[in-house]
Amino acid sequence: MPSCRTVPLIDDDLIELSSSGQFEIATVCRNVENKIDDAFEQVGHWFRDDGTPKRMTLFSVPSSNLFDELQLFGAAHNYNLDFIHQGSTYEQRKRCFARCKEERSALVHINVVSEGVDLSIRNHLDLTPRMSPVSFLQVFGRTTRPGDSGEYLCTNRNLERHAYLLDGCLPTSVVYESQQAFKMPSERIKTRAFGLQSLGKLQGFHVKLASGLTITCYNVTQMEGTTKHEYFLILHPSYQQPFWFYKESAKEGDTMNWGKWVTCSETPQDFKGFKSAPARTLTPKQAAFWERSCQQHGLCNLQKIDAKKFQILPVLKDAKLCLN
Repeated sequence: MPSCRTVPLIDDDLIELSSSGQFEIATVCRNVENKIDDAFEQVGHWFRDDGTPKRMTLFSVPSSNLFDELQLFGAAHNYNLDFIHQGSTYEQRKRCFARCKEERSALVHINVVSEGVDLSIRNHLDLTPRMSPVSFLQVFGRTTRPGDSGEYLCTNRNLERHAYLLDGCLPTSVVYESQQAFKMPSERIKTRAFGLQSLGKLQGFHVKLASGLTITCYNVTQMEGTTKHEYFLILHPSYQQPFWFYKESAKEGDTMNWGKWVTCSETPQDFKGFKSAPARTLTPKQAAFWERSCQQHGLCNLQKIDAKKFQILPVLKDAKLCLN
C-alpha cells in the first residue's frame, strides 16, 4: 500500500454530475486548471534538480484540454512531463512508458494507465475526481504493484468516497484525514456500489465516532398493522460490507412492546412502504442513556443527537459491538 495523503484543492461535491452519473468534465477542468500550480507545489520532493522524477511518477488529469496548461506549469517548475491520452498511438505510449520506467519523466495520462498496463507507479498525483469505483480502483492500483512503498496524493474527495473499496487496508488516520480535508463530510453519501440498491430515495445521515471518523447510517421504519418493522444500516468508511440490523416491535393497546436489534443474515431487498425515521428530540431517558453509554460503543459524546441518530446506540448495545 502507498502512503496516502489528501490535499483539499478540488471539492468535487460542488461539481454537478452528468446524466451518466459522472462528473461534468468541463466543470472539472475549470476547477483543476485553477489549482494546477497549488498541486505542483505539493510534489516538488518527487523530482530531482534536473527535473527528472526520483521514482516512477504518474499524474492523473481529467481531460487533454489541460495539457497546454500542464506543459506551461511543468516548464515553470522544471518538471519533465510526458503526455498520453486515448488517442495516443502505440509507439507514443510505448516511448512514454519506457521513459517513465527509466525515471526520465513523469507520465501525465487520462484513463490510460489502468488495467493491463505494466507500470509499478510509486508516486501518483490524482487530479481527477471519480464517481466510478472501478475507475478509482484501477488507477489507485498502479501504486499497489510490488516494489517499495509509494505515495498517493489525492486533491479531491476520491479517497473519502472510495476508501471502503480497500476494505480496511487504509489506516483509520488516513480515512479520517480524507474526511476532514474539506471540513464537512461529502453529501453524496449514497455513492457506494454494493448493497444499497434497495434503499431508493430513503435518506441517510452522519454519526461521528469517538475516533473522529464519520460514518453514514440509515434508520427506516414501517408500521404494518400493530407491528413495527425497523431496519438500521451502518456504512463504515473503511469497509466494503454494509452492516444491517433489524428490530420488530408489537403494539398491544396503547403499549408498544419494543423488540431488540439483531444482525441481518442477508441484505434486505425491498423497502417499499418504509420511510426514514423522524428526527425527534431525545427523551430525558434517551439522553441519559446516550451520555452514560455512547463512548463504550465507540461513539463520540460531543455531537448533536436526535432520536434518529440515537438509535445507533441500542443497535450497538444489542449487537454487543463497538465501532472504531
